Amino acid sequence: MTSMENQGLLNLGKPMALLAVAEEEGASQALAQMLLPLGYMGFVLAPLGLVYAHRKGMRSLKENPELLEDAHIAGENLVLLAERLKGTSFREPLPSYRYLSPLPGVAAD
Repeated sequence: MTSMENQGLLNLGKPMALLAVAEEEGASQALAQMLLPLGYMGFVLAPLGLVYAHRKGMRSLKENPELLEDAHIAGENLVLLAERLKGTSFREPLPSYRYLSPLPGVAAD
């Protein structure tokens, strides 16, 4: 991710949805740990775009119709968001080196 960050926010305004499957309760924690850095990289989370499942005791995820419906909704919302964001411009922060020089007329703390 660092190489992408050094080139500016290449993912600014790009839609995303995250899906995680875990054997135990770690799926929601994994999503939380992915969401923050991806948000700082400029990605936009689709509505209902976080889907997680506990696979413990299941042979196949197809055994969980609620999960399949949640994933389907996340996918549809991802496409709808991509269509609406197309061509939209977003403000990008200044590169960090621009903040290093003192600003004229600003009082120091």
